Amino acid sequence: MALRAYAFGIASLLTIPCLFATGTAEFTLKDSAGDTFTVIPGNCGNDCYAFNGAVGSWDIRLTAWNSASTWVMDFNSLVHNGSSATDDVLHIEFSENGLSLPAPALLLSAAGTLGGNGSLTDSLYGGSSNSLFDLSNQIGTHLSFGPAAFSGSEALHPGGVLPNTYSLTEALTITFGANGGSARFGSTLAAPEPVNAVPEPAGILLLITLLLFVALPLCWKSRLERD
Repeated sequence: MALRAYAFGIASLLTIPCLFATGTAEFTLKDSAGDTFTVIPGNCGNDCYAFNGAVGSWDIRLTAWNSASTWVMDFNSLVHNGSSATDDVLHIEFSENGLSLPAPALLLSAAGTLGGNGSLTDSLYGGSSNSLFDLSNQIGTHLSFGPAAFSGSEALHPGGVLPNTYSLTEALTITFGANGGSARFGSTLAAPEPVNAVPEPAGILLLITLLLFVALPLCWKSRLERD
């Protein structure tokens, strides 16, 4: 009984929430003229996306990754080379389908700096069709920011909006109108509440070590004291 109690207590400390990184994910950049670039994972590690180049009149340097409980987008540099008389909007979308665990409370956060004339929105959508980039169900409202330094977050509660298998898409838009401008910012979508406890390999090894050197000696000592 003592050994089982120690094992249960130790195992509960070695678990992580596992909502994301379970299905197929895709990351796209698109401007108003239809220039589109799909960022392929793996060029900076598993479930990691890196891009350093141009999409139309936008020069972009970014790193993004998804883990079991978090999506992160880090725009190290984003510059719009304004040269036309029309507004140019950059659409940034990260999407993952095949999600089947109950969607918990999620926290969407963004922070950074926007140059003059700049505006940014950050939103989350759930797809009942389980298709990538399904924007049929907006969850919560837009995070909206104007020029200068900014930060903000919103707690999102998908609740009964999504079926048993669904997709999530985070969609950002940024524009400086027809003007030039620059920005540097990051965005994070996190599942702060545990969704599904899954021990990692390193956690399993630690659990075995703790059982051998902590739980078993204590159990043996207890037996000797009874004898």
